Amino acid sequence: MPEEIRGQSLEAVETALAALAPLPARIDRDHLMYRAGQSTAPRPIGMWRGLSAGLAVLSVALGAALVMRPSQQPREHIVYRGTLLPPPQAAPQRRPSAPPDTAPAGDETSTPAASDRLTLEDQVLRWGLDGLPDAPAAAPAEQPLTVDGLLGAPSHAPASPGFFRLDKLIHFGDKS
Repeated sequence: MPEEIRGQSLEAVETALAALAPLPARIDRDHLMYRAGQSTAPRPIGMWRGLSAGLAVLSVALGAALVMRPSQQPREHIVYRGTLLPPPQAAPQRRPSAPPDTAPAGDETSTPAASDRLTLEDQVLRWGLDGLPDAPAAAPAEQPLTVDGLLGAPSHAPASPGFFRLDKLIHFGDKS
């Protein structure tokens, strides 16, 4: 049966196929193994997808909380204001040629009232430090505080300075 099908047209195809040489395979074994290992590795893009999905859910939750929160009631503030007085008529002021003597004659310990303080401030702004009155006399100086004085040590120096301090700092109990 196969011999009967043979004809001239098939002999031409047969000779053409016999003349062809097979090509080497295009499969690179090393490249194939590299790609197989690469496809089994975890993909880092999955982490970013999960992170962005989590942030999207957080944003929606915060937006919903912002929209659904109860509105705040406006606070009422009551402000009391004094009655408005017309501004006083300003008397024309003349500028003195020298700073006036502002120190009281016999009372160095008195404090100036509010209007005196404003006058003093005006003089300092106008004349600088020369506009200040003379300073009151200083009180007699006291002895400066020392550690021995605070601990109750005698004024004379003991033979051993550390002994007295330890004796005062350590409580031995009741001496009765």
